[in-house]
Amino acid sequence: MDFSKCNIGLGITGSFCMFSRARKEIERLTELGANVIPIFSFNAQTCDTRFGSAKDYVEGICDITGNEGIRTICAAEPIGPNNFLDIMVIAPYRKYCGKTLQRDHRYTGSYGSQGTHEKWKAACDLDFHE
Repeated sequence: MDFSKCNIGLGITGSFCMFSRARKEIERLTELGANVIPIFSFNAQTCDTRFGSAKDYVEGICDITGNEGIRTICAAEPIGPNNFLDIMVIAPYRKYCGKTLQRDHRYTGSYGSQGTHEKWKAACDLDFHE
């Protein structure tokens, strides 16, 4: 699958136990040619835990993606108005979070409608696993 035309914003949250799994997926996306732009939560970039050093994790992700990453709310602000992302992924993802989003129907995506993944598939020729 060719992801070379896709700009993927990857929001990395503080679910520290999932960092290693998220890192593997980031590596996979970059190997497939995606331009991955990491967006770090405050906790993800500052909290050292039993799973590792925040500094080492952030630097590692930036090295993998080749992007410095977005680290502040002010730096993230242009994402919406400039529309430079094809898709926004929140990671690490926990299964129960997706079920909550699906049930509550609160997430509408940048296109303002549910079923947004269909438009992303068409725009980026992506295959989503549901």
